[in-house]
Amino acid sequence: MHTHLSAVSKNIECIGKLHGETIYADRAKRPRILQAREQYAADTQAMFNTILADLQVLELAANDEAIAKCDRAMRGGRFIALAREFSAQINAFRKMEDEQAVRNHDRLVRLYLVICPEASDDDAQRAASRGDVGQELAERIEQQTGQINDAQKLLQDAVDRQNDIASITYAAGELTRLHNQVLEMIGRQQARLDIITVWHEKVEATNSQNTQQAAGAKRRRLWLI
Repeated sequence: MHTHLSAVSKNIECIGKLHGETIYADRAKRPRILQAREQYAADTQAMFNTILADLQVLELAANDEAIAKCDRAMRGGRFIALAREFSAQINAFRKMEDEQAVRNHDRLVRLYLVICPEASDDDAQRAASRGDVGQELAERIEQQTGQINDAQKLLQDAVDRQNDIASITYAAGELTRLHNQVLEMIGRQQARLDIITVWHEKVEATNSQNTQQAAGAKRRRLWLI
């Protein structure tokens, strides 16, 4: 599992770099960058599924009633450590996806303010969230310059960014679902570990009490002699 966790970290780093490139890439380079990013994302999702399956196996092993409580506690602690590492990776990935969606949105806002300088910031924010903002900007460019090709390029750029936002938003939602699932697994195992810890403390307290009582009884016998 450590191998997969390490590979996931590298993939997330690569996806982050490609996210940055998509913001300013021209139309010629953008498809290649998007294709590479989607491949990394697909590979990462496959590794997520593998790690989740491995964690589920570890969770079962940590709760095997056939083994001693101390062994269950050891396995449970290892499971929690790995699950927390995985949870942190998911959370970092989700945060990165959210930030990329915001960057795409901000790019649309800046385009809108350049092409529609009379618009307020609030107008631009609302326009960037509309599905037809690309069409509106393309029509403005065509009216202002008469350049149909420029208008079509702008329209396609806006559509691409809106599609990217939709895709990233969906991915972030799936990451949230997975993150919550892992947190639930951690919570269950922590509760079981707490029960074992309490049991172990009671056993130690009982053993200590028995030892003290035995020592006291021995001292009383010696005094009687």
